[in-house]
Amino acid sequence: MAERRSHRVELLALLLVIALCVLLSALSRKAGSDDNHTDPARLVRSSYYTYPEGYKALYLTLQELGYPVSRQSRPYALLPAQGTLIIADPYRVSISTYDSQQLFAWISQGNTALLLVEQQPELLTAFAGAQPAATKEGGHGADDQPHMPSDWEQKFAVNPPSSGGWLQQLDGGGAAPPVAPTSASPLAAAAGQTGDLLVNSACRFPRQALLPPELLAHVSDTQPLYADAAGVVAVSARIGAGKLICCSSPWSFSNQGLSAAPGNLDLLLALLDARPEQPILFDEYHHGYGAAMSLVSLAPAATRWGLTQLALVGVLLLVLAAWRLGPIRLPASARYTRSRAEYLTSMAGLLQRAGATGMVRTRLELLLKRELGRRLGLTVAADAAQLLAANAAHRVVDQALLSAVLQRLAAMHSQQRPDQTALMQVAAEVHNLLYQQR
Repeated sequence: MAERRSHRVELLALLLVIALCVLLSALSRKAGSDDNHTDPARLVRSSYYTYPEGYKALYLTLQELGYPVSRQSRPYALLPAQGTLIIADPYRVSISTYDSQQLFAWISQGNTALLLVEQQPELLTAFAGAQPAATKEGGHGADDQPHMPSDWEQKFAVNPPSSGGWLQQLDGGGAAPPVAPTSASPLAAAAGQTGDLLVNSACRFPRQALLPPELLAHVSDTQPLYADAAGVVAVSARIGAGKLICCSSPWSFSNQGLSAAPGNLDLLLALLDARPEQPILFDEYHHGYGAAMSLVSLAPAATRWGLTQLALVGVLLLVLAAWRLGPIRLPASARYTRSRAEYLTSMAGLLQRAGATGMVRTRLELLLKRELGRRLGLTVAADAAQLLAANAAHRVVDQALLSAVLQRLAAMHSQQRPDQTALMQVAAEVHNLLYQQR
């Protein structure tokens, strides 16, 4: 038995060491390593992220400058009545056709959306499938006249690419030169100084057709805002009374981009100041941080994995402790309960061995007076004469049998140890008197 217990202790110690090693290895990993934030196809440009590609610096900067910034953690159908929405290359939650319809209807009411897209060009296709409601101030709805090409589109009128791969990749597929000269746009003029936009992107909007034809059918006044020799970097289009601005360089407004080119912030502020007092919203819903998010979902992946391992270690400890200690067992003396009959038998045997028949007679007389007193309205201090008189006036038991029982009990008062057989007969008579004649 001792050898078996020692074996269990050694096994428990081994499992604890293994669990501790796994926990330390998980906690020693770099926070967020499971997010694979270095993979260009899986960049998360969330305002919660402090990585180079994140947008937390922009969020905090706008907050410090006094702009009313907030995070949109619900679908586009629940956008506030007014605002400027920043959509930064999301991919974790797809943008549905219904989302696109709600977004277009929201923009047409006089709001602005800044769409930053590079690694997820299918966003343009998703927005192209929207059928917005009727627009205002010269915008086009589903039943309006077809879109008339702008001067820019007429100048570069060639066969457009398919909307599925609308963003054209630069030769070599690497990052483009980081400087894109500005075009003659009101946004650049409002930014002041040179108005240059520092970019780092391997994608451009094609000059021959700035937006997919399905998207062009629902917008008006399409014009390029920034362009270089490789193509167009930013495009502006009107949707009803609002405006949609598309940019192929999300890096320009990321943590790293703002650090490398503080002037990029001036361009964004020029866009925001065009509609002062409107809230600035960062789309976090399509980054995976929806309204049902919790502190655990916001924690880095290594922290979540560490918490999971701690929970598993706790469960393992409980299982091993239960295996080691076994089920709860009562002492042998407390495992069995004594029945009432066993108790009465033992007490009767004890009284018999002690010869305490006088005590039995006293308890028997007390039982008789208490029960009769309860029925007749008397106390236990009532004597035999009072009991007989009360029973004669209001009969509850047999008068003759009551008189005989009281006489026999009175006769036993002079005996220190009444005869056991006679006492048993009197007990039987008391029982018959009280319970069998009712």
